[in-house]
Amino acid sequence: MTKIFDLDALQKQGDALLLSKLAAIKDTAKTIVLFGAGSAGQLSKNILNAHGIYPAYFTDNTAEHWHTQIDGTPVIPPASLPGIKNNVFVIICCWDLGGIKLQLQQMQVAEYDVTLYAAFLAIQNRECYRSNVEKILSLADQLADDRSRQVLLGLITYAFSLDYEILKNICDQDQYFFDSRFFIRPGDTVIDGGAFIGDTVAEIILRFGRSFQAIHCFEPNVENYNRLVKYIKVQGLESCAIPHSFGLSDKRISLGFQGNGAGFHMGAETGEHTEQVNLISLDELFQEQRVDFIKLDVEGAELLALRGGEEVIKRDCPRLAICAYHSPEHIWEIPLLIKSVVPEYNIFMRHHALHLQETVVYAVVK
Repeated sequence: MTKIFDLDALQKQGDALLLSKLAAIKDTAKTIVLFGAGSAGQLSKNILNAHGIYPAYFTDNTAEHWHTQIDGTPVIPPASLPGIKNNVFVIICCWDLGGIKLQLQQMQVAEYDVTLYAAFLAIQNRECYRSNVEKILSLADQLADDRSRQVLLGLITYAFSLDYEILKNICDQDQYFFDSRFFIRPGDTVIDGGAFIGDTVAEIILRFGRSFQAIHCFEPNVENYNRLVKYIKVQGLESCAIPHSFGLSDKRISLGFQGNGAGFHMGAETGEHTEQVNLISLDELFQEQRVDFIKLDVEGAELLALRGGEEVIKRDCPRLAICAYHSPEHIWEIPLLIKSVVPEYNIFMRHHALHLQETVVYAVVK
């Protein structure tokens, strides 16, 4: 049976590493700015404040945040960074690390950190991982290849040790299509759950052309959906890309969602800035239509969407690419659910970012 390292020793190592980094930041004379005014930036601010570090500003590429305040901290446009009187030190608190690094370099902002946000995310998951070691080890023995086991145990090890080299070692390219077994094939019917503004559709066309039968694009956010429809029209894809203005779940239901763009998420209470969206199941929609490939990135609703597609999955055994990072327990709950529905599935796991997001569970029948 797969074994895991001494979590107490790893946590001691990780805590010492984090405290050393935070002490260096606390002692700096530079102006500290958090790049990311959303939930990631706010989580980072709270942790920094708890260690006596008080960033001077947030910054964000979303213009609607500019010239506002978050818990008393002003939000400035990124273009303001080079003009800050004291030397600036930026902590990147968002998923697009590469894009933000390039943006800062183009503005000649030389001092920035890409590791702290990953560490802040990781320490939130420690107790969940510690409490479920047996489930994690059981899953490791069921994964289809050694790389998958390296990814799974690497994610756990990183959460305790905060050794950034681990993330570098388990990070792979080609999200959703890392292996020829998961390529889109001529005649495929594809489910794109969490289609956003058409980025996965664009990637499929770039890599595999337009020989697929159809891509059903599910996007419940009104703004995202309108941009998705516009993209489909501009690209002349009306005959093969079908937009659906609702999300996926295990049944027909209306729920409150909050956020915008890629951060639109489920489970919010009804109130200000809440958007009511309609959800539906794959089993209801595809009772008579074959499904060949399912991609799900539905902001935490992946388990519900899978349960709502169990009959389709049993019938067609489609290739699966399911995001498993919106809740820490998803990295074992999602693959174990897939195996319970179709035991013949081979389960793979790959990680596609230098933080604890973008972990994907893949499944294919031999």
